[in-house]
Amino acid sequence: MRFHVGLVSPRRAFDTSRLLALFGFGIGFMALLAAFSMEWFVGWQPCSLCWVQRGCLLAIGVGLGYRGFFAKPCAWCSRVAFVGALGGLLSARFQYSEVASGAPVCPLQIAGAAPNCAIAGAHLWLGFPLAAWGVAIFLVQLTRCATSPAVQGGEG
Repeated sequence: MRFHVGLVSPRRAFDTSRLLALFGFGIGFMALLAAFSMEWFVGWQPCSLCWVQRGCLLAIGVGLGYRGFFAKPCAWCSRVAFVGALGGLLSARFQYSEVASGAPVCPLQIAGAAPNCAIAGAHLWLGFPLAAWGVAIFLVQLTRCATSPAVQGGEG
């Protein structure tokens, strides 16, 4: 009896889809860690769209984490990650357009209950606005999820 440990599977010499799922999970985890640390340690308050993006990162983490850590190809985990990446990309793009125009038009903002989305997304981190980082992260995640066999109909 042979035991296969790590990223090696009995059918393939190297399981690239599992490695990519772990990579996507790591990107999402680091983005959530950065978002919460900016809130807790730097004092930047998240807007409504920031919370939507955090929820989408959580959905991506659940989907890609299940695929990456348990090495079980499944349709639901890839589709949950894909929907999370698509929703996050749309909310990040909406926030980026608010930052670019400077007009606070977020429909999720309830009478000042959360900071302005244009102001929250305009904070600079490593020389770029947070809204631009959100668009980039969700584009990478969407690319990762869109190439999954389950989203393309190859897994059951």
